[in-house]
Amino acid sequence: RPGGQAVYGVPVKNFITSALFWILGHDDKVIHPSDPRDVLKAARGSGLILEKQTFLPRINGFMTGLYWAARFRKPANPN
Repeated sequence: RPGGQAVYGVPVKNFITSALFWILGHDDKVIHPSDPRDVLKAARGSGLILEKQTFLPRINGFMTGLYWAARFRKPANPN
């Protein structure tokens, strides 16, 4: 609804997460087909505004890690 918020998180797709899923016996393309870029694109296409994003753990201060979480907001007035 207008003014509403959503929180969403997904594993980050990278060599480390792919290796971890492989070690556990899972195909990372099946178990988590989306990554932060896919989610951001879909959210923006739906009119949601990214308010905050966090990568856990933060690696070397860069916007990367093993897991990504974000808070989105739907504008109160779509005009």
